[in-house]
Amino acid sequence: MLISSWFFSLGFRLVLGFAVVLILALGVVSTYVVLSAQKEARLYTEELELVQAARVRQLINIHYDQQADGTSLQEAIEQVGDLYGWRVVVNQDTGEVLADSQPKIARSSDLPPLPDWGGQSNLPRDKSLVVTAYTADQRNSSSESGLGSMELIPLQQQTQFDDPSISSLVQATNRTLLVVGLIAGAFGVVGVLLMARKLLAPIHDLTNAAVKLGQGDLTQRVNVTGRDEIGQLGMTFNSMAQALQVSEDQRRNLISDVAHELRTPLSNMQGYVEAVRDGLLDPNSSTMRTLHEQTLQLTGLVEDLRILAQVDSGNLVLNLDYVRVDEILRELADSFRPVMESKAVGFSLVITEEIPIVYADRLRLTQIFSNLIDNAATYTQTGGKVSVSAGLSGSWIEIVVSDTGEGISAEGLERIFDRFYREDQSRNRSTGGSGLGLAITKQLVEAQSGTIKATSRLGVGSSFEVKFPFV
Repeated sequence: MLISSWFFSLGFRLVLGFAVVLILALGVVSTYVVLSAQKEARLYTEELELVQAARVRQLINIHYDQQADGTSLQEAIEQVGDLYGWRVVVNQDTGEVLADSQPKIARSSDLPPLPDWGGQSNLPRDKSLVVTAYTADQRNSSSESGLGSMELIPLQQQTQFDDPSISSLVQATNRTLLVVGLIAGAFGVVGVLLMARKLLAPIHDLTNAAVKLGQGDLTQRVNVTGRDEIGQLGMTFNSMAQALQVSEDQRRNLISDVAHELRTPLSNMQGYVEAVRDGLLDPNSSTMRTLHEQTLQLTGLVEDLRILAQVDSGNLVLNLDYVRVDEILRELADSFRPVMESKAVGFSLVITEEIPIVYADRLRLTQIFSNLIDNAATYTQTGGKVSVSAGLSGSWIEIVVSDTGEGISAEGLERIFDRFYREDQSRNRSTGGSGLGLAITKQLVEAQSGTIKATSRLGVGSSFEVKFPFV
């Protein structure tokens, strides 16, 4: 099973691909070297034969110039034949044979035998050097200088090359190429195996971590050692695992927070209902008012969760229209001013210039600014101040809601828009609601192409800045 799985692995494909490329490369190089060696050997042999043939001509001319007898020419021709491995035949233009390097071999009908040569043989004449010599008078009167015609052929037909030394050189070259190719291939395959093992080790780690991650272990991380594609893949995996872990933590916290937020009003309602049932409490208007407040609290929490679910799923319906932000702010100021006065908190609305219209959902804009102003009023103590300002910032409408409350810590600013996050971890309802208001506000702002950010200093106050592009 392990061997069969390795045949389908990336490492095996890397080794196989390298081996194929190596074989092709060595084959091309070897073919080129062999063909080049054969060509050079053939050219060398041809040049050598030409030089040797010139020497033979020179030797024959010397004998004629010195008017040597036929015996000395015969001996010289035999020596040349033994030295070069040729059969050399010298004849007159009349066909008379003057010398033959192998006089004992029978000759074909086109070459008459030497005088006093006897015996016939069926041995064929493979190749021969036929030299047509001229007498001194003929050479002087002829336009030809030196010899007539010559054909060079070794005594034994070689398989590939005429010269045995050249053939041995080519064969040695081929053997060397084969040995070097095999050694290079072996080292190459071993090198690719080691390299593939090193390259694939992070992928194996990723695979194991992904399997464990799929089984629910969200703490899995891989060690990133490089900046190449595999390293980037490892960093991406770690980022994904981190995001999944954060999402899982948020999901668990969400379930816990929702359970807590639902349990408090439901427990209160259960207590009142049981008290009324047992006759411990009269079902008067005060009791009904308390139950109604608890019901409204539950309804508000469920509505907040519904809005967040719609935003997450992309199903939030916005009734977009051309809206004047300054009108919404003035209406909200009028509604919140009595609340501020009851808490002895100063409240001001400043619109620095004429505000252009925006293309947005009027109801959602009202919800956004209402949440911000309500939060500011909640966290501002008696004698403090809440201010709302509106103006232009480039191509944006900028609305700032500020207060002089206790402020938000640096850690709280990083999580202020998280769901169910509250600066007061005791979840005292006198210091805030369920912790969904700012999360919903941020989602509604961004759903209408706006931006929101918070700044704060402990003991000084907080400020929330909202921007929308105007038409």
